[in-house]
Amino acid sequence: ERLLNTVDSNSYVNSAAISWQALGLFSHFVEDVRAVKYSSESGLSDIVRRASHFIMNHTQATIDVLEVANHVGCSRRTLENQFKKSTGRTVLEEIQHCRAERAKSLIRETDMPLKQIVHRAGFQSREHMRLVFQNLYGVSPSSLRRSH
Repeated sequence: ERLLNTVDSNSYVNSAAISWQALGLFSHFVEDVRAVKYSSESGLSDIVRRASHFIMNHTQATIDVLEVANHVGCSRRTLENQFKKSTGRTVLEEIQHCRAERAKSLIRETDMPLKQIVHRAGFQSREHMRLVFQNLYGVSPSSLRRSH
């Protein structure tokens, strides 16, 4: 949607760059849909399923736990309790995990500079992305890039 609005409002934008962006966004959308389909088949509650879907589709934006709770229409505490019980993770851990997975895919599949991947994956800074990677994967984004 954001891509289409950009093209509509800026007819002078480089169409080749827009096309590559569209392909990249589409591939991540397909991955997100697969993940949501898998989570919906695993017996998660409606609240957790909707929260997971929202998180997977909005990790590139700056979202927080309260925004997720507001989207699914429940209190933060209810969301946190149901999410932890169903998935074993907190909502914030899920947000960070989804961002890290998106960044990891971009690192492996593109030659995009890390400073662009930081923002494309929804991290606030390169340092924050590095800390999340260290915690989840035991390597830095730079090390992952060098190994691929």
